[in-house]
Amino acid sequence: LVEKLNAAKAIVIDEKSTQESIATALKELQGALDQLEKKQATITKDGINKKIAEAENIDISKYTGNSASLLAERIRGARSVIGDVNATEESITEDYNNLEDSISNLEKDENKEVPGKTDSSKDNNETETATNGDKVKSGNKTKNIVLLSGAVLLSLGGLVIIRKRRVANK
Repeated sequence: LVEKLNAAKAIVIDEKSTQESIATALKELQGALDQLEKKQATITKDGINKKIAEAENIDISKYTGNSASLLAERIRGARSVIGDVNATEESITEDYNNLEDSISNLEKDENKEVPGKTDSSKDNNETETATNGDKVKSGNKTKNIVLLSGAVLLSLGGLVIIRKRRVANK
């Protein structure tokens, strides 16, 4: 992306560049941006450790037996991949995704809840914090890169328009 961006900047700055070369540079830059959006983040053993800790902090007594046992099974699978020194990136990613899916697919057991009983100790207006007191970082940096790339594309488009007007006025 950086290479394509620098090439596009050079073409826009060059007064001898043609509209075709500018359009080609724009297409290449857009292609690089599309590839960037499609690339998935690599999940490390540290990442799967964090997901295991998240899963272990869930009170499974509130969920159905099937979904809770599936979660326990996925936790065991994730632990085994952590202990495997020959674990591939694909197996780590697969176990991470399986664990994440089982967390999101936990089914509440309606029979285990006592009607009328609420947890009054929890303040619904609190923001979540990590166990060390820091705020939880849940942002996705890809969004920032996409926005930055979009701003660059708009700037390049503006430069093309300005350049066309200058050439037309001469």
